[in-house]
Amino acid sequence: MDYITFIWLAIVIIFALVEINTITFYSLCFSIAGLVALIFNLFNASLITQLFVFVIVLAITLIFVVPFMRKTLKIKVNDPNQSIPTNLDLVIGKEGVCSEKIKLHHQGAVKVGGKEWTAIVDSDENINEGDVVIVKRIDGVKVVVTKKGA
Repeated sequence: MDYITFIWLAIVIIFALVEINTITFYSLCFSIAGLVALIFNLFNASLITQLFVFVIVLAITLIFVVPFMRKTLKIKVNDPNQSIPTNLDLVIGKEGVCSEKIKLHHQGAVKVGGKEWTAIVDSDENINEGDVVIVKRIDGVKVVVTKKGA
């Protein structure tokens, strides 16, 4: 393997890692273009051909992939109030069972979807072990819950 192979591989990996941390889809386009150029390199295409393929694939993915992904995921680029939903958001509104008593200013624990969460309440209600709760929101690494039916 020549050094160009390692450069293309580095481009693919670095931009994939950047994409994982930013979720802008621009880095994804560079990673895809680098992967296609790497494939051309493995078939012994000339460096000029590899660069040409990289630029063409990059342009195509920037034109089509970024708008498609943003539209599909409903991400507004310039909206500062737009948040990208995460897997944590999936527990909001879900029912759980209290596994350790919770009272105001004291944390307890609940089990939601098979996972144990540290839980707090934002009212003066006490939630006893075994009570069914609803997750209202996430506050840091804790879920804020209320007793079901309260």
